Amino acid sequence: MSRRFYVWLQIVLNMVVVAVTLFMIFNVTGVISIPLDNIEVWCVAATVVIVFMRFAVQFTYKHNLEIEQAKIELEAEKNRYSMVSSNNDATIWEYDIAADRLYMMVTKQNGQVGLDEVPDYFDTVIRNTVHPDYYHVIRDFVSELSTSGNISKPYEFMARRTDGDYGWYSLTVAKIISDNNGKPVKALIKTVNIDSELERKEKLRENARLDQLTGLFNRYSLEERVSELIRNTVSRKSHHVMAVIDINKFTLINEVRGNLYGNALLIELAAKLGNILPKNSIIGRFGGDEFVAFVPDCSVDEFTDNYAEKIAHCFKRTISFDDKTEREIKCAVGVAQFPRDGSAYEELFFKSDTALCAAKINDKEYCVYSDGMENNISAVDDQHILYSGSDTGFHSDDLINKIIEILFDARDLSSSISIILSLIGHKYSLDHAYIYEFSEDFTYAEMSYEWNSDRAAPPALSTKHIPMELADRITLCIDKDCFSGNDTAAYCRNDKEAVEFFNSIGAKSLLQCTILDNGACRGHINFCVNDESRTWSQLDINELLLISKIIGGYLVRLRTQQDVDRAAHRDKLTGAWNLSRFLSECSVLLAKNPDKRYCIVYSDIDRFKLINEKYGYAIGNELLIRFSQILSDSLREDESYARANADRFVCILEYEGREVLERRLLAFDQKMNSIKKDEDSCYKVFARSGVYIIPDNNVSDVSSLVDNAIIACNSINIMHRSACAYFEESMKKELSRQQEIEDVMQDALDNGEFVVFYQPKFSLANRDLVGAEALVRWNRPGKGVVVPSEFIPIFEDNGFVVKVDFFVLESVCKKLNQDIREGLPVTPISVNFSRVHLSTPDFIDKIRDCIERYNIPSNLIEIEITESAMTGNEDYLYEIMKSLHRLGIVISMDDFGSGYSSLNLLKKLPFDVLKIDKEFFAGGGGYDRERERTIIANVVNMAKSLDIRVVSEGVETNDQVDFLKEINCDQAQGYYYAKPMDVETFRSRYQRASGDVGV
Repeated sequence: MSRRFYVWLQIVLNMVVVAVTLFMIFNVTGVISIPLDNIEVWCVAATVVIVFMRFAVQFTYKHNLEIEQAKIELEAEKNRYSMVSSNNDATIWEYDIAADRLYMMVTKQNGQVGLDEVPDYFDTVIRNTVHPDYYHVIRDFVSELSTSGNISKPYEFMARRTDGDYGWYSLTVAKIISDNNGKPVKALIKTVNIDSELERKEKLRENARLDQLTGLFNRYSLEERVSELIRNTVSRKSHHVMAVIDINKFTLINEVRGNLYGNALLIELAAKLGNILPKNSIIGRFGGDEFVAFVPDCSVDEFTDNYAEKIAHCFKRTISFDDKTEREIKCAVGVAQFPRDGSAYEELFFKSDTALCAAKINDKEYCVYSDGMENNISAVDDQHILYSGSDTGFHSDDLINKIIEILFDARDLSSSISIILSLIGHKYSLDHAYIYEFSEDFTYAEMSYEWNSDRAAPPALSTKHIPMELADRITLCIDKDCFSGNDTAAYCRNDKEAVEFFNSIGAKSLLQCTILDNGACRGHINFCVNDESRTWSQLDINELLLISKIIGGYLVRLRTQQDVDRAAHRDKLTGAWNLSRFLSECSVLLAKNPDKRYCIVYSDIDRFKLINEKYGYAIGNELLIRFSQILSDSLREDESYARANADRFVCILEYEGREVLERRLLAFDQKMNSIKKDEDSCYKVFARSGVYIIPDNNVSDVSSLVDNAIIACNSINIMHRSACAYFEESMKKELSRQQEIEDVMQDALDNGEFVVFYQPKFSLANRDLVGAEALVRWNRPGKGVVVPSEFIPIFEDNGFVVKVDFFVLESVCKKLNQDIREGLPVTPISVNFSRVHLSTPDFIDKIRDCIERYNIPSNLIEIEITESAMTGNEDYLYEIMKSLHRLGIVISMDDFGSGYSSLNLLKKLPFDVLKIDKEFFAGGGGYDRERERTIIANVVNMAKSLDIRVVSEGVETNDQVDFLKEINCDQAQGYYYAKPMDVETFRSRYQRASGDVGV
């Protein structure tokens, strides 16, 4: 019985005891008078019985609880054995949901399954194994498990493997154990390394891009690679060559020597093309024996002089045909040049293919395309045509061979299947032939191909798209390879809708064959005759079943390739176009609408990384999906968009003036900020957008338009305060300057161009030297000193600041080590670290290694972290600071007061030093000096009450010094005392000088 039953029973018994007791009291005192004999004796007896029953109920309830707990433990024990025995490659855990305790399952020496508790599991296991970027995944997993009691999907994260490197793991709930009320109390969890699974999926994706026979690019990836290279061709003076190649009389070779020999030739040709052509060539098999080679940075003359003849004679062997004549196996080559013959893949292919036809007609080894060549080709030899479909007088074996040849050599599989259905229809005197394919989600069936004889009416429109519920009922071959019958209506007489369907498609006599994909039915091929007297011989069935299997296999291959093609052009998370497809869409829109003005808008979600860190990647992904959906809903018919990467989106919009565009962008931002976080609040999400107004729709390189929009977007941090910036040519100069710096920064570090300067810090009480701040300077040969404000922001964007900051730390450690060895007086030196370091996993280890390598006391190093680096990272930063304190390092908050959350950060994080931002002393006219001083005085007082030392930077006047001494500020630095200086000046002035080193 449930706990609720026992509670109510206890309440009822208590009420009865109270009632009996009151009755006895009232009766004895005369309040009530009931004429019953020995009423008191009966009441006492009743009370005793009821009390006894209460104890019995309590005992039973406790006993039942113990039984229930024993059942739970027994169920858990059974599941533990089951999981340990069936999950040898997994680590098994048991999680006590209510107590938030984690146990690791281990197999003891006696074979028993035991539990080892993991105390403080987050600190002892998670922080030591899981990559810091994925702490939130574990937290989300535990939170969802505690809230919902179950988790349906696996959580993936990175953690250290046994070899010390990071790998990918999957975290899943294998079993939930509940009490009698259905409340989850324990969860059996397993973690499995999925590196091999991810590698397998990546390999499958890569294989889908390759031709399975030759290993070259298939026709889809070939077009994508060539189109991408063409788009990236900036200079119109560049020359590329496209060559279409095939083997002369390949069909005849297959007939004489067989398909295996033909396949061997194709594999050999693929290898020889790779050896003959330059290494940077893009080579693919277009279909059948036709290959395409795209050779970048090559002229037609260079190609014909160096490669064409070698390709034509690459086999160097002969073959004997039916007339017993020995003929050399040769290739034919058609050549076209970019951009002379076209600036798009389709144009170049058509013209090089036309040149190939001309070479074959004129019996030449190769031919270069020339204007009007297609008009001179009145007929193409039989080997270059799929099949005319006019000859139907051949045997079954001939038909099957011809079908295989058509499919194998098909450029357009769709039209090839239509030809094949026509051949089958004529050969077997059919009225109709239909192919039905099921949708990927099995919600409907589509008539993807049809053939109807001249004497038969086409099927009704309603039969071409049918719901899966009906499709299941008209799939008569579902449990076998095929179904045949000459009275379909009789077979389906109990299903009126199915009878009407077969009548409407003219299938009174039907042979239906299954299309299988890995054993699953994906559709069927229907051969129909409008005559019930027509019967299907076993020979017909066998032949058409074999043909159906061939067609079905090619259809499955086609659909798989189409799925891969769609995946290659769609962003998996949001469903938006990817950048490659977007560029193609832009070209189409610009060509289609020459009278419309367009602009490219490149948008970047501001501080999106902090959203991921604060709310978790699941919420971040949800916001990206919503962002994409809102963007999609905001577009007009002749507009398009894509997810460029990460949190960046790009769209092409109609341009009707700045005012209209900015209204649209503002409306978009407002919709983004209406996304609910919970019932009472919304996420605050803003997009920074760069805009490039397209001056002319006749554009050959769309990618350059996007580049300009990106430049405008990136300029917002540097030049703009608004959330929208329009491209200007001057921005390219800024980008060029940044690129110039990035091109030489590594060489500059290697060549010693970066030097460390030291700015002293002084005690305000006695003017003694108490420390210094290490500052990096860049002395570029021929250009002089580059101030940090010009290169540090660039280094922070590209991550190079990590190397520079550790160069400064190593220089400081090296200086301190030398000072100690020379017996010079030493003081702590502070080193600035950028926010980029906070996401670097080995940050603490590298600091420890540097200090230990130079054998210096760790308290001589002070780490300065700017306030702006901390926003949204408080939890992670807290762990970093704890680790630094364990090393004995002092930590200071730099630029206090420059942001918006200084006090909140002081409350959360254990700083040792507070550096007041120099902007507090930058006031002049227009500033209330007393208000400024009041704020500084209170900051100093607050810090002292928290036992935090205060340093004022940017001190430049005696008045400022007097004020700081008056409010008991600890230390100061600034031009009033000394400018930053090189290491030798610092030593000679403050360390080697005799007497007082103060000022």
